[in-house]
Amino acid sequence: QEVSTIVWTYATVGHAAPPELLKAAAVTASKRISNFSTPSLSKLAWSFATLNYDGELFWFWESAAKESMRRGLDDFRPQELSNLVWAYATMMYQDTDFLDRVSDRAVES
Repeated sequence: QEVSTIVWTYATVGHAAPPELLKAAAVTASKRISNFSTPSLSKLAWSFATLNYDGELFWFWESAAKESMRRGLDDFRPQELSNLVWAYATMMYQDTDFLDRVSDRAVES
């Protein structure tokens, strides 16, 4: 959870984070994604997109989408899910299965 808070802090204050820090955060998050709470996962995705960091993130986006679907999207509050989808769109990462599941959930709500 600390990983998401550190990256979120940089994104919130609008200060450019060192690329080495962001790369380490993305790698760490990808390996431990199942340990992240839904707010932390959403916050980290939002932060990466806000910082417009695109290096070494493929594995993060892929693991975040898979973990979100594994948990079931009902675990996410609307704002958390909105942040995730915004981050995916901003970074132009397309995971059709994930986005289809989010669309289905939005229609059901």
